Amino acid sequence: MDRIEKICKALVSGGAILAGTTLLVVGVVLSPITCGMSIVGIAAGVAALSIGVGSILGGVTGVILTSKISYKETKEAIQQLEELEKIIGTMVKIANLGENKEISTKLIQNLTNLKDKQLDFNKIFCNICHQMVNDPLILPYNDASFNYEIYCKECIHGHYKNNCTNSFNVPSPFKRMFNLQDLIEVSYETKNRLEQAKKDIVEINKNLLDLDSFRNYKFKPFLNRLVLENYTLNENVSLESLPMNIESLLLGSYTFRVIPQWLKSLDMEYQRIETLMQIFNSSPAIKLERLRLYKNWEINEQELPPNLLPPSLTCLKLDPYGYQIRKGVLPPNLKQLDIKFIESPTLCDCFETDSLPKSLLMLRVFNKQVTLNTSILPDSLEELFFPFNCDIQLTNNFEQISFPNSLSKLTLAINQFNDIKLPDNLKEFNLFTKSELDENIIESIALPCSLQLLNIHSSTKQSQLTKKIIPNKVKSLMIQCSQIIDSSGLSILSNSIEKLEFQYTIADIEDCYKGFNQRILHYQLPLSLTSLSFSSIGLYNNGGFPLDDNIFPQTLTYINFGSEFNQPLGNSLPKSGNLKTVILSHQFNQIIEPESIPSSVELLQINNYLYEHRIDFPNRDNPNIMVKVYGLDIYLSHFRSNPGIIKKIHIPFSDNKLQDYKLQDFYNLEYLEIYFTKNQPLLAQDLPRNNKIKTLSIYGFGFKEEINLEDFQQLETLIINNSRTKIKAPTYNNPDEIVYNFYNLKSIIVSNSNTDFLDFLNEVFYQFIN
Repeated sequence: MDRIEKICKALVSGGAILAGTTLLVVGVVLSPITCGMSIVGIAAGVAALSIGVGSILGGVTGVILTSKISYKETKEAIQQLEELEKIIGTMVKIANLGENKEISTKLIQNLTNLKDKQLDFNKIFCNICHQMVNDPLILPYNDASFNYEIYCKECIHGHYKNNCTNSFNVPSPFKRMFNLQDLIEVSYETKNRLEQAKKDIVEINKNLLDLDSFRNYKFKPFLNRLVLENYTLNENVSLESLPMNIESLLLGSYTFRVIPQWLKSLDMEYQRIETLMQIFNSSPAIKLERLRLYKNWEINEQELPPNLLPPSLTCLKLDPYGYQIRKGVLPPNLKQLDIKFIESPTLCDCFETDSLPKSLLMLRVFNKQVTLNTSILPDSLEELFFPFNCDIQLTNNFEQISFPNSLSKLTLAINQFNDIKLPDNLKEFNLFTKSELDENIIESIALPCSLQLLNIHSSTKQSQLTKKIIPNKVKSLMIQCSQIIDSSGLSILSNSIEKLEFQYTIADIEDCYKGFNQRILHYQLPLSLTSLSFSSIGLYNNGGFPLDDNIFPQTLTYINFGSEFNQPLGNSLPKSGNLKTVILSHQFNQIIEPESIPSSVELLQINNYLYEHRIDFPNRDNPNIMVKVYGLDIYLSHFRSNPGIIKKIHIPFSDNKLQDYKLQDFYNLEYLEIYFTKNQPLLAQDLPRNNKIKTLSIYGFGFKEEINLEDFQQLETLIINNSRTKIKAPTYNNPDEIVYNFYNLKSIIVSNSNTDFLDFLNEVFYQFIN
């Protein structure tokens, strides 16, 4: 008992925080073994402090982090953890010790910080390059399925230029013919959500085909979200039999009777109204916070009656819904409503008066045609969203169309501009229209001075902007225009702007790629600018002139020159130490002088596959800079005679084999990043002899080959990304145990969402998971 009590004390005093379904450990937890170690990722509810942890920790495989620990010690540590169920009283006693008064505060703080980061936008891999999509374009299916394909804007641009026609195939698995007019650009909000998905997916999710697969899944105690994808069997499932650590559930064609009180999020097919009533009435203790009802094509669409949905709901998603939302249908505490109405000529106003609860903070309507009476919007509303391909008809009980003053984010797709009054406190405004936006129309909208983000997008022609149109507090501006100076020759850009993005329209593409392509002069860019992007489908080439010296602000940290830029860089880039990223176009083929790239740059990316010049820097030993050249074989050919200066190599997506790049010459290689389009061996014979690689980053869902640490003896950091590789370490036998040789490995970086990798990872590597 003393040894177990020491573990418990260590779990609390070392900084263990029980939060939601995850035990997060900050600091170092001292175990009864001689080594210091931490436990991370053990699924344990907050209730475990008072009702016991045995049912949750029983059978857990554990995740052990330490600098060096043998398999035998790992196994012993896991056994000690499983004995926790015998000492619930001790755990509670220790948690209440005076020296650990802050534990309850930490619990509350972490529970507050846990957010629902599940995305409905699950398809985030481009069908051309097979990478996580960048600057996405959507191609909807021409059917009633609401499905789509997704592409990077640059990928579409490349294939459009190669085909020279508005209708063409792209190399997706479906070989579908489409027209440029079919493409839909996602909203700025969705772009942000995609970027967030790339950076921070905190839940451990698992997609399984059926219940049998789940029953045999060895990491059940670690799951936060479960997706059962069987859409063919109408099998009954008892949700109460699932582990309590599963807070979010998506069901295919399974039926059930009761929603357990610990379930917070549920995606389910539409059921018959009587079935829904039985489910909700049989779940009196339901605490469901999020519900998504999606289409079951075997059930005729039925209108939801008042007071049917659980009052605990704060988020509701209806996909789709064929009726007007009537008073009493929505739960009284609802904060977010996402709804896609079935297109119907009989559906006029989407919402009945007083149908939206006063608690509502976010309303998003996903339709091509919508009629909305803005006077029925609740005063609590903070965000209102309509997709950019929507044709919304706004009405109001008064002469002027207005919105609640509480609104801070508005995404509006409108073609008819009547008298519109925007809220005085609006912070973000995304305007999409098929109409030509001239100065008079934009002035009539009266953009409020409070705006910090402004996105103006017309699908017909370039916007005509003046300085007085753009509020002087705007920090982020996304515009389509051919000029950034007005008729007086003055810059229209406010000095408050920190992020500037020149966009394009489909009309621009069809009209010989017109867009912004003016020579930039010193006084035209804001002095506070940190991020500058030119359209990935545009014509920017500085008007055909070389860039002036020091033309870009000293505050700049990121610049993307778009797709057509091909001018010498000269001395144009700032040397202030702030610039980190420089991305050059598909057309760029200028010599880069050694002094042109500031020493602060960490990423230099050249998208031209045929770039033919050697790239040199004044300080080749700079450990920070990564050069990404899509014509890698040409780039490397310049350094074959002096290979020792190359320390970092990025291998882009291609069908080439690793051996084709002849990396054996580059004996000082320390950082290797590989994008695999298909499975192929990663062999020591294709790398420098006795390689010095310290960081290895692997991309590519199709890559499944084994990585043997014996081939990477200097490796310190392994970054898995989305690959499904396996890791092997050599072993030798002691009389009492198997000892693994990890060489210099210190960290394995992998997202919790990559369960295909984690499922098959040998437990001895858990100590390195980061």
